Amino acid sequence: MAFVVDGSEWCFDGWTADEIDNALGVLLERVSVAQSRGERVWIGDDLQTRAVLGELSVWELWSPDAPVRLDKQLRQDLSAILATASRYLDEDVWPEGLDDTRVWMDDEPVVDNPDLAWAHHHVRAGRAVACLGLRRSGVYPTRTAAGAADVHWVTDERGHRGFFCAAIDVERDTEATLERLAPHAYPDTLFLKGVWRGLADFEGGYMAVRHELRRHLAVYDDHGWVGLHCVAAAGDRRRSPTTK
Repeated sequence: MAFVVDGSEWCFDGWTADEIDNALGVLLERVSVAQSRGERVWIGDDLQTRAVLGELSVWELWSPDAPVRLDKQLRQDLSAILATASRYLDEDVWPEGLDDTRVWMDDEPVVDNPDLAWAHHHVRAGRAVACLGLRRSGVYPTRTAAGAADVHWVTDERGHRGFFCAAIDVERDTEATLERLAPHAYPDTLFLKGVWRGLADFEGGYMAVRHELRRHLAVYDDHGWVGLHCVAAAGDRRRSPTTK
């Protein structure tokens, strides 16, 4: 349950300063949310050194000679976020097939993208990893010579939660998987300690009710606060001496 920053989208030729500022701001928000939820974020070794605008690296975008003028606070926020991200090539265990970084997406030409390959090969192996993009979002079928996998690009909260809902299936939908991933798939729901002990008590066990249970969890996570608000409001009316 982790993310990798898709550095292939960090190509700002033809972008305005506002477009760069907005795109990086959205990315930083997603990284911040992920880290606040205990979700890992990886970056590639060359993300901070590759050319992103002409021959300029990302940090050189704030140099006096840069053709764009970006907010200095954005640079500070970007520095703080990237300093806490992990480099995936430093990992002791790599997904099988990572030596093949040539990836096909839909009808697009093949690209050599190690960041995408990191996510693709993990998903093929049954471990959920999504890409954090700048403009691309949604779920895309990807292929390498080793096989196929649907990879998520996440840019907003809806996509963030959708990725973790799908991750339950990617990582094999069992009681243990639901317990581990539910706080990330349904982050607005508070799961009390021991709440999962009753999963096996359903008629037919968890496997018989898993789809319906997850549907209910999604509805409660999306709309449960409305019900709580209505209950609280009703309680306030009952306590009010002016209520008729």
